[in-house]
Amino acid sequence: IVSGCSPEELPSLWERFGFRDELVTVGEPFGMWAIEAPESVAARLPIDGEGSPVFFVRELAPWKQRKVRILNGGHTAMVPAAFLAGKDLVRECMEDGVIHRFLTETEEEEIVPYVPLPHADALSFAREVEQRFENPFLDHRLLDIALNSVSKWRARVLPSVTAYLEKTGRLPGRLTFSFAALCAFYTQGQRSGEPYPVRDEAAVLNFFAAHAGDTAEALVMALAARENFWGQDLNRLPGFTAAAADDLQRIRRDGMAAAMEACRKEAAL
Repeated sequence: IVSGCSPEELPSLWERFGFRDELVTVGEPFGMWAIEAPESVAARLPIDGEGSPVFFVRELAPWKQRKVRILNGGHTAMVPAAFLAGKDLVRECMEDGVIHRFLTETEEEEIVPYVPLPHADALSFAREVEQRFENPFLDHRLLDIALNSVSKWRARVLPSVTAYLEKTGRLPGRLTFSFAALCAFYTQGQRSGEPYPVRDEAAVLNFFAAHAGDTAEALVMALAARENFWGQDLNRLPGFTAAAADDLQRIRRDGMAAAMEACRKEAAL
């Protein structure tokens, strides 16, 4: 996480400390250390067990996928939409009923069941993630998380999209919506009349600058076709382009908050 402390809080904290500390930060009551090692290592290094955040595992990849898809994927699926819906901090998203439910339903229905670990372990982690997102002391800024969102969507969200599609034969509605929200975030350029910074590599920024005036369908189709962004042509995913274009059109017409609520209601049907 991008930890830190709100500048507004510093004077009162310094007064409590009795001295000026320029390195104050906010901690998080969570820890986990997964170690890929044979049983012999665990026997010689007994740091795991009941109450310990340390786990010895045969293969680290599923645990990495759990973290990347659930924690990071949840962030990336939520952040562009939540920012355009008027939020600035992660904890503000968790205080908003629509955004919080969007995240919870995305995690529990479209991500968790397709993580290659026991369902109970993945679901428990997803609930821990939500508690971490609710941290009232942490100012985790959405625009910081939004840095390089295109490559993040590829690494964190796309694997869940393809896993869901392979297992069910259908598109995950909320994760597909997150692609449309990504398009909106990169092309809208301002929120409530105020410009906001979009930070990414030059090729990504140049693409969106060239397509900012496109129709929803043309923009989604052009972006989905960029194999150098995604490692594949997303137009080949059955129904993906049409669904994401419909979502982007609704975002442009009705605003992000209303579009998010409509998306989650439709996905629940």
